[in-house]
Amino acid sequence: MIASYFCHDETKRNELLKLILCTERITFESKRQVLKWIFETYDKAIIEVHPTLFKDLQNIGEYRNVLAHNHLDTTQFITDNIARTTKVNKYKNKKIEFEITDEVMKEKTELITKCHHILQNWEGQAYLPI
Repeated sequence: MIASYFCHDETKRNELLKLILCTERITFESKRQVLKWIFETYDKAIIEVHPTLFKDLQNIGEYRNVLAHNHLDTTQFITDNIARTTKVNKYKNKKIEFEITDEVMKEKTELITKCHHILQNWEGQAYLPI
């Protein structure tokens, strides 16, 4: 979406994606902020119809970071109960545990699906709530 906004030429759009947007150069949060600016500036209707969209995207990014940048708990309790729960441990001056249950995964999957649906169907046109 960002590439399409800035580059109408397909070749340039693909270069922007390949060289900048789909690399580690720009974080998910930075992309979220750019997209938010585009919508606030040029298509406020999507924000009015989906007021939690950017908060939801932030939530998804934060959750992804918990999974990607912390340690999976492999204690005996967790390995014995893997079907019901998983824990991720974060260390920042102290140990912080994040419990990941089937319910949490279902909620996050639904949130991702909701955001994906909204963004995939955006074409600068009026929105209908999901």
